[in-house]
Amino acid sequence: MGIRKNNIQIVERLRTALKKGGFTFKEAALRAGIPEKTLQKWVQGAALPRIDQFAKLIPLGVNPIYILTGEGPPLLPREDKDVLAYTGKKNFPGRRKSIY
Repeated sequence: MGIRKNNIQIVERLRTALKKGGFTFKEAALRAGIPEKTLQKWVQGAALPRIDQFAKLIPLGVNPIYILTGEGPPLLPREDKDVLAYTGKKNFPGRRKSIY
């Protein structure tokens, strides 16, 4: 059983985004916090990332909406990457400090 057409499109968009980012497999995997072999499987179409794994691509500047739907640019604008990099951290610039 082969990969479905939609899955092939996801793989092609992932390849495009990673190429535009200019990362090697090793660099991309390290920044994303995933094994290099896992990333290679995704790009080769041997496996697809789970939905929760798409968030790991954000530090690479990859636009997960583009990967999933083909809409928008392959890479996130610089300011989006900065905001997303802070999500969940105590020093998030938009988070108010407690007064108590």
